[in-house]
Amino acid sequence: MAQSRSSSAGACCFSEKRRLVKELSNCGYCSTSFEEYTRCRQEASRECGERSKECMIA
Repeated sequence: MAQSRSSSAGACCFSEKRRLVKELSNCGYCSTSFEEYTRCRQEASRECGERSKECMIA
């Protein structure tokens, strides 16, 4: 059971990494100022971190 939990957590983290990369690239395309770009990246990273914690807990 521990191994299946570990592999599902790994898959979850992998998908979160892919989602983060996509969101960060969207920040680069959609931002009109450096401040907006920075804010977008911080928010995307924070949200991804929260989801990643849930992956590890679940």
